[in-house]
Amino acid sequence: MKKEKQKQIEISLIVLCLIIADAMSLPEAFAGKDKGVYWQSEEKLLDIASDSLLHLEKSIKKDGFSSAMTALNIWRNTAREAGAFDPVKYNDFKKRIYQKFIDHILKWFDTCVDEGWLDDAGFWSRAYYVRSSEIGTFDAARYDEMKNRIQKKMKQIQRKKAEKNAVK
Repeated sequence: MKKEKQKQIEISLIVLCLIIADAMSLPEAFAGKDKGVYWQSEEKLLDIASDSLLHLEKSIKKDGFSSAMTALNIWRNTAREAGAFDPVKYNDFKKRIYQKFIDHILKWFDTCVDEGWLDDAGFWSRAYYVRSSEIGTFDAARYDEMKNRIQKKMKQIQRKKAEKNAVK
């Protein structure tokens, strides 16, 4: 019985050694080129990058910020895989996306102030600060004017409430 158990242990150790040796040889099998794209031709990669560029341009025109940024990242990755990535073009697309979103932010800010939604207006003013800072177009005078408009509207609303309470 002891010999049988010892034989099982020896076989288990041999199998374990084979598994370890096999696992240690895996990195050598996958060393070298990026295996994610090795099966695609250069022409196919360029076609994919071209398609993602068209989708990006369409997304910048029609979609919102998150969708356009996703399209930008997809284009960047496919262009890199194809060897056709242009950082200047990338920064230009990124600026266009951010500028479109900043314009959208300013419209929402105006709407919120006009309607008296001051918490929302504060959110949009902070969003303006963050997004415009990211692309280097932050205008401190505009930001101060946004904060002043919120304060002015708040005083106007408080004055109306006070007048309404005084009438009662």
